Amino acid sequence: MVTSMLSASAITTARPASALPQINCRDVCKSYGAFEVLNKVSFSLAAGAVACIVGPSGSGKSTFLRTLNGLETISSGEIQIAGGHLPPRSRSEINNLRRKVGMVFQNFQLFPHMSVRSNLTLSPVRSLGLSRDEANARAEQLLDRVGMLSHIEKLPSQLSGGQQQRVAIARALAMQPEVLLFDEPTSALDPEMVNEVLAVMKELAGTGITMVVVTHEMGFARSVADQVSFMVQGQLIETRTPADFFDHPEDPRLGKFLSMVL
Repeated sequence: MVTSMLSASAITTARPASALPQINCRDVCKSYGAFEVLNKVSFSLAAGAVACIVGPSGSGKSTFLRTLNGLETISSGEIQIAGGHLPPRSRSEINNLRRKVGMVFQNFQLFPHMSVRSNLTLSPVRSLGLSRDEANARAEQLLDRVGMLSHIEKLPSQLSGGQQQRVAIARALAMQPEVLLFDEPTSALDPEMVNEVLAVMKELAGTGITMVVVTHEMGFARSVADQVSFMVQGQLIETRTPADFFDHPEDPRLGKFLSMVL
């Protein structure tokens, strides 16, 4: 059981959601040849807010998430996020944006040949210019906060899926991002490991970092998100507060989807 692992002072300065958008997407399209994955997606999220994106498999959710830090290029439209702009105008611009926009993947994406410690210290040293001592201190603090400090010298293969995902979250936080993206962070976990990762995410949401979470965990979306969006066939067709989204869906496609997953 994971309890009380994160605090605002340890990760970032707690702040209420701002009225100013931290993320603003306008008419984002993405195609692979003739296949259109994203169709004029517009999306806005205030600084410090938490957004969940739900929808059926193959609807474009993960692709959209990956456009937000440039892992996927967009065919048209524009994205403003964490003070950066996509498409980028230079290589340095995309590198700077990725330092501000962290990502936690479905399958952890930890470096398998590196210890937990090295997984957390590599990027802060190389990208942020931290000294080895500074990076180690930050890694130890974050691992303590996610309940993984005792595993700091282990390899990822020596950890359970839930433990690896908690390390992956700590690694993303080690870069002190302004925005954190989660791509189905519990989908690769055994059921008994899901709650330990969701507990970390729930506490993290209270620290004031801006979060966008693609998820199938409807309980998490209802209890933690400031806004929930429904994506189907490459379009965001409904974005509302959790109460309205789950209790008063307007689009019949959303109503049908909720009747299948709740």
